Parts: sequence; structure tokens; C-alpha cells
Amino acid sequence: MQDVKLIWLWEKWKQSIADELACDAVAADRAHVRTQAIEREIAETWAEGLVGIGIQFGLWRFINGHFILGSDQADAAYEALVRLTGKDCTAEARAIVKHAGV
Repeated sequence: MQDVKLIWLWEKWKQSIADELACDAVAADRAHVRTQAIEREIAETWAEGLVGIGIQFGLWRFINGHFILGSDQADAAYEALVRLTGKDCTAEARAIVKHAGV
């Protein structure tokens, strides 16, 4: 049941980040606060399966970048999650940012 919540939060986060990127500077500040609140809720929700873990790990990877020194094991674990679930949350997040031209 928690993974269903994480899927819902993930879709909500994607819409929020897209809105944030499309706003002017004043509105973007408010949208950023909303996006961060969703990020916190994703972090605080316990994943019950691979999809939930993939959402949490994919968002972490997007926020922190995947070029962190010593991240080979984390990258391998994430790639395994993508293979097992067929869902690449990092790529979804990057696509939203790329679409916004950022």
C-alpha cells in the first residue's frame, strides 16, 4: 500500500517540478517550497517493494547527481532497480528539466 502512495507522490512531484520550472522567479519560490515538501514526504514514506525503493532512490540520484565519488555501488543498485521494475525515475526527472530548458 505504501508503494501506491509513493507512486502517487512521485507523479505529484513531477508535476510540481514542472510547474516550478515554468514559473517566474516569485512564483517559483512558492513552487519550490511545495516541491521540497513532496520530496520530504517521499523520503518519510516507507517503501514496501522495488517500485517504492526505485522512486526514493531515483529521486535521491536526481537531486544529488550520480557522479558522486564512490557511487559505483549505488549506481549498480539503481540500474538493477530499473531493470527489475522497468521504471527509471531519474530519467523521468531529467526529462522534465530538459523539457523546461533548464
